[in-house]
Amino acid sequence: MQDHPMTLVSLPLTPQAAVKTAHDRHTNVCVRWSSGAGVPQDDVMFVSLNQNVLAMATASSATASGAFGVWLNQNWSRGVLTLASTDPAEHPLVHQRMLSDERDLSRMRQGVRALVDLARRPETAEITAGPLERENEALFSVLDSDGELDDYLLGTVVDAQHGTSTCRMGTADGSDTVVDSDCRVLGVDGLRVVDASVFPSVPRANTNLATIMAGELMADRLD
Repeated sequence: MQDHPMTLVSLPLTPQAAVKTAHDRHTNVCVRWSSGAGVPQDDVMFVSLNQNVLAMATASSATASGAFGVWLNQNWSRGVLTLASTDPAEHPLVHQRMLSDERDLSRMRQGVRALVDLARRPETAEITAGPLERENEALFSVLDSDGELDDYLLGTVVDAQHGTSTCRMGTADGSDTVVDSDCRVLGVDGLRVVDASVFPSVPRANTNLATIMAGELMADRLD
């Protein structure tokens, strides 16, 4: 299983920059970024966020809370999803293991330091109220130490909600293959899986369009 880990730098917003209702969008600007040589293009995304809206699990517009976020569009870490029982109504066991691969941890470290630099720029100061240090005390206190920053990231990283690849498509002899190229589950007659779980790896972007394309392709084949 793969997921997108995200880390935030909190921004206390001025009333003018704050959301007006809890139904406002959670993301305002998204910037795709390639973190360096030897990694896939557009492996990281920077986003500006409203934190106190429904899409971010909080819905109070009484406080003006924003954030800069960085999340990995492409990652090497792998989680594990296993069935808890044969009862389809019982939730499976999910262990995301985000940032468990050092390559992901080092890029997240690089990304969050870039966000802090961005948050401290005068352009950001125009929309913030109060010191950034008060909102990010734990993060700012470990920025100069790779080891301490890693501990912080591992303890606070959040899920950017694009889990995929728990029913990977692949060759019949692949050790992690679940479905074939027609989305038929190996070893089970008459069962297909057609959603983001069949992706061999996470797309380096939001998964919505790729999932729609997979569904439309398989719908055409089943006609």
